[in-house]
Formats: sequence, structure tokens, C-alpha cells
Amino acid sequence: MNTTIRRTAFGALLALALDAVAHAQTSPPQNGDPDTFWGNGGFVTPAMGAGDWDTLSRLAVQPGGKLVLAGACYTANLEKGLCATRLLPDGSFDVNFGEVGNGRELFAGDPRFPGDSDLGYNGLALQADNRLVMATFGHLGSDSSAVSYEGRLIRLSADGVPQALAGGAIYAPVVFADNVPAASANNAPQAVAIAPDGKIVVAGNASRAGQPYINTDWGIARFNADLGVDTSFNASGRKLVSFDLGGNFSDQAMAVAVQADRKIVVAGHVTIDGGARKAALIRLNADGSLDSGFGSGGRVFLGAATDAWSVYALAIDSQGRIVFAGSISRSAVAAQPADFFVARLGANGQADAGFGTASTDGPGVVVVHFGLSSPARDGAGGLALRGDDVFAIGSATSFYNPIGGYGDYRFALAHLRTDGSLAADFSGRGTAFGTFSPGGAANGCCIAIVGGFLFVAGQDNPSDSFFPRFAVGKLGYDRIFANGFDAEASR
Repeated sequence: MNTTIRRTAFGALLALALDAVAHAQTSPPQNGDPDTFWGNGGFVTPAMGAGDWDTLSRLAVQPGGKLVLAGACYTANLEKGLCATRLLPDGSFDVNFGEVGNGRELFAGDPRFPGDSDLGYNGLALQADNRLVMATFGHLGSDSSAVSYEGRLIRLSADGVPQALAGGAIYAPVVFADNVPAASANNAPQAVAIAPDGKIVVAGNASRAGQPYINTDWGIARFNADLGVDTSFNASGRKLVSFDLGGNFSDQAMAVAVQADRKIVVAGHVTIDGGARKAALIRLNADGSLDSGFGSGGRVFLGAATDAWSVYALAIDSQGRIVFAGSISRSAVAAQPADFFVARLGANGQADAGFGTASTDGPGVVVVHFGLSSPARDGAGGLALRGDDVFAIGSATSFYNPIGGYGDYRFALAHLRTDGSLAADFSGRGTAFGTFSPGGAANGCCIAIVGGFLFVAGQDNPSDSFFPRFAVGKLGYDRIFANGFDAEASR
């Protein structure tokens, strides 16, 4: 096997990958090294079998170490739709997943969804009984060029079979705005989370005038466990939060988490004048009102006036601290590089000066450099927490050329200690990067911790094909055994 991995950032990954077939692994993999007994030298690229363009965006772990992968796929007729599959603990397809008995569930061209089949996929959560909740949106009507989207919440059985709701519908509409007609509302869910009481919280965006990515507000909706609207939340089950700080007012809520006290934290980014963006977080009380004890009036902002921050991942640690991650585009620099960042706030939204060292981006912000490219265009997309440790996954550019620009991406992983320092015992320097197939390119979206292993997931762009596919890698992490064998999936 000729998997492209660099030792300087990934421990002995290259050597192990190259020798996976010729030399049997005789001991458990060390921190950051692949489990060469699993899949093809520690990696699996499951073919969804529907079309040629499969994009993985979410990962969930069911009991027994089964991995549910979900994203967007195309059919042979170029119809786009939600798709999901499940891998068994050995990395093989679980043929008992889905309603057609082939280990996959695909909603492209499904007549149970009105309008066209251009379904975006943005959320996956696991209920207490292991049923799966998926958040999506699709065009209203039959015109895929229309600007209006309908938000949709779908529930699958634990084995991936769609479940009809009350009245026989296959999904629950997600509506964020009360005062915008459905035909121009553009309700677009971006994330979903399950509250401690089993209620379902969806976060995303709604436009004011039928413009999909201009003049958008943050939207939050809450549903009961059966996907019925929870009218105890803001009286209507939905809430819009506006910022209007400048720019094109394209304010995007991208991640959501629910605290043990049922308060809801939402993270994303908001535009300001000059083409820049700030990172933004809000916290809502359980009744849907802004929590005045969080930040300033329930809101927190980070970012300089010349940078463009993007937030894609969010998690709450065991001490109630708020961890989030994404990218910072240095818009004022000619090459417009971007940095992979992880940040932490205290429980009340204050900057956590105990996380990371003094930074020009402010206290509590850690920028991770992978050393592949200078300048670089890197960013984080998923988080997993174990104790006080933080694991962040995303993508990093492989090189930069002043003439040709940035090179292919690698999936990139960082392991941070409670003080924000890189964990030196993880792959020798606290960071890891690589590809899922020999000579290909890769993007990372998700990470899960199961027993003594890290499962990293994302998109594989193989060298012998133009079309991307789902990809998962299994890496060793032996420190986890001290904390048992439960699973923590990326947010």
C-alpha cells in the first residue's frame, strides 16, 4: 500500500501503511498510527454504489462500535440526495442497514420528498434508543435553480429504515421564520443535537427575502422526540436571531450543542463591513430566550476587522466550557491564507485565558500549524472531547506555489491538552495529516473516539478518479483505555 502520509506529523504512519500488506501488525497501534488490521492498512473508502460523487459530512457511533456515515450522494441520473451507510467494527458494510438490504440508504429521487431531489445534507444525531435523526433541506417546487429551500427533519430506525411520522409524512418541516412566506423563506438547517431530555434542537439559517445566502438570520427550532414541534420553546417552537453587523448580512449558524441544564449554544459566523467575518456564539435558555448571563446579552464575538472567521464545530466539555473550531482567513494578506483554529470559552462566555498562550487572535484561541505549506489554507471541521483533551479534525493544504497557488488537501488532525498545548505523545508532535488512498487528496470532517481508537472520516479524492467518495481511517490512541470504552463522536 502506498498511502501518502508524512512521518514528521503522523508518527510512523507512512512506514506502517507501506508495510501493511507485507508485514502483519504484531502489536496494537500507537498514538496516531493506523490499525493495519482494519480495512486496507487502516483505511476504508466505502462505495455508495449510487453515482459518482459522494461527500461525507457526518459520523455517528452506535453501540458495539458500529459507524454510521451520512452525507450527500448522486445517482447515476445525477440526482442529488441524502445518503447514509453503516460500517461494522471490522470496517465492512453492514448489509442489514437501510430499507433495501444493501447497506445503504439513499433519498435521491425519492417521491416521498416534494420538489426536486437537490437535498443538502447537514446534520446527524443519535437518539437514546439509537434511532437516527437527520437534518436536511431541499428546493421547493420542481425548479432546482429556485432560491427557496424547505428545511426537513427525518428519522430513521436504528438500522437505517425511514420511519413515518404522525399522519404518515416521512419528514417534519423545519421552519425558522414566522414572518416570511414559505416560498421565499429559505429555511436551511445546518446542525442538529439531542438535548438531555430527548428533545431535538436544529440550528441553521433563514433568509428574509428569498435570497439563499444574503440577508440571512440564525434560526433555531426545537422538536419533541417524535419530531413534533415543541411549542414550549419560544411559544412557537422556533426562534430567529439577527445580528446585522454589516457586509452582506450573510450570517450563518453552523453548529449547535445542548448543555446539561438544557441551555442551547449555537456557533457560527457573521459578516461585517469590508468583506470580513467574526466568529459568533449565542446561548439560549431552555425556553428560547437569550441568556443574559452569557457574554454580552447572550452573544459573544471574536475576530479582527480584517479577518474572515468561519466556525464549523462546537462541543461542551465536562466543566461546561465551550470549545469551537474552524478557520481564520487572513483576507488582508495577498495569498489569502487561512489558519486552523480551536478556541475555548468559559461557561459564561468569557475568553478562557488558560487555553493557549498569548495570541494576536485573542485569549483562548489556539492556531495549529501543520507545516505542510507556507502560507497555508487550513481549517477545522469537527471536534471530539475526552476528559480535558480536545481532538480537532479538518483539512490542510499540501503546498503553496506563488504561480499555481495552493496544492491538494490532506485531512489534518490536532490533539490539544487542557491548556491548549499540543500533545507531544500523539504522533510525536500533537498533529497528524494524510490521505485516505495512495496519491490522493483528502478532506476531514468528523472524528469519533471508540475504545482505544480514533476514527477519522471525510472525503477521499483518489488519484485515479475525478470523483470523491466517503472515507474513514482507524488510528490508535492508547491513553483512552484509562477512561473506558464509551464513544464520543465529533460535533
